[in-house]
Amino acid sequence: MEKQSQNKLMVFKKFAQICPYSINLGSIKKRNPPEPDILCKLSDEAAIAFEIVECIDRSLARSIVDFFILTKAFYDEVEKLPDEKKHRVK
Repeated sequence: MEKQSQNKLMVFKKFAQICPYSINLGSIKKRNPPEPDILCKLSDEAAIAFEIVECIDRSLARSIVDFFILTKAFYDEVEKLPDEKKHRVK
């Protein structure tokens, strides 16, 4: 579950960089249920909370999860390679 929380935080930070709100990137904090997933501050210091599943549509969320699963599987397989072959992949 910790890895999922880290992934949510990473995805939200990418969202925060391009969303229409002026989010203070240093203020982003992961929250535990039943609170919303993310609590942060806007540039004017106003607090704002986000529930990740309400920020993105389900097809995008599925794509993101698939991306992380595939990326992990790829790097797990690369780690199994002999050292002299790893540098060709990374």
